[in-house]
Amino acid sequence: MSAWTIEAKAEFQTNVVFQSYSWHSAAKFSDEYLAEVDNYNEQYGDLLGNINIDREYNETNEALGIELIGKRHGFVAGVYRDSFNTWAKYAAGIYLHTRRKHVDLGFLYGMIQSPSYFGGDPLFMVLPYLSIHAGPIGINFMYIPKTSRDTAHVIAAQLKVMF
Repeated sequence: MSAWTIEAKAEFQTNVVFQSYSWHSAAKFSDEYLAEVDNYNEQYGDLLGNINIDREYNETNEALGIELIGKRHGFVAGVYRDSFNTWAKYAAGIYLHTRRKHVDLGFLYGMIQSPSYFGGDPLFMVLPYLSIHAGPIGINFMYIPKTSRDTAHVIAAQLKVMF
């Protein structure tokens, strides 16, 4: 009887995401959405906490996250202040179709959860992913499509430090 041993060595690059920016296709919330937020705050605010939003999208999104990137696959997780000024959490896998010296191209697949999205239920997603990097600094770009009449198309950029 023989024993088989399989050794797997995985090398991951660790990156820390520390700030995000976003640009929306619409600069303002619809009146219907603002009425829904006000209604939610009146009904559930004392129990679940109010959704406090400015009347325009938040486009400077404080963030803290981590990326573990292998040759073609990786993992990301973090938190950020979303477009509605509430804290969102995300966890996703990364598949990198193309890797060049300063550019990675692929997609993210995973979930995001925020009190502002779909009543706080997790949203499962697949998003295009582009990373441009030089030395220890990089920028991730993502496109988030419009999901309802009260949302906007979003281009997001995350600043990161690579170790």
